[in-house]
Amino acid sequence: MGRRKIPMEMVKDSSTRQVTFSKRRNGVFKKADELSTLCGVDVAVMVFSPGGRPYSYGNPSVHAVVDRYLGPVDRSSETHNRSVCKNANATSRRAKRTTAAKARVENSLACLHSFEEELEVEKLRGEALEKNLKKTCENNNIKDVKDLNMDELKETKKKLEALREMINGRAVEMEASSTLMMLSRCKTPTKSEGSKKGNKKRRI
Repeated sequence: MGRRKIPMEMVKDSSTRQVTFSKRRNGVFKKADELSTLCGVDVAVMVFSPGGRPYSYGNPSVHAVVDRYLGPVDRSSETHNRSVCKNANATSRRAKRTTAAKARVENSLACLHSFEEELEVEKLRGEALEKNLKKTCENNNIKDVKDLNMDELKETKKKLEALREMINGRAVEMEASSTLMMLSRCKTPTKSEGSKKGNKKRRI
């Protein structure tokens, strides 16, 4: 069977939509990183989660890419004065260090937001599992151990002990059966041995 095509429409369930957003966002950021690495270009991606939380990825940083896009540097206005060049170079170095620091902070915040979102997703999954377990127990009239009285606890203990005895007995039966099968295989002569014995009897 081929892969089922997913329709391109908004996911209605909020929990599923949050999980889908987390997976797709990581995929987009990964593709942006690959594009930047393979082609040596500056990349910036910004997205808001269904809950309104911002996420971004940038190389070298989102601010650097946005500043470059909105206001390119006018090189015609650069002065040839050495002192001015030195000051400009020093300012550029400081700006690069500041940009690199911002990039590290942004990436750290993106990782933190990603971990928080994954934790929220796992929390939603746990709540869903707990609801399903509670519903199953209600449908099968299964009580929680904390809600059982002394008589019900004793009865449950007896059932568990009987179940353990039955499992142990079944294990012993399976072990004995396996041993008998091994013994029967060892005693059964092979075809070559049977032919040799038949040849000996004919010679006699």
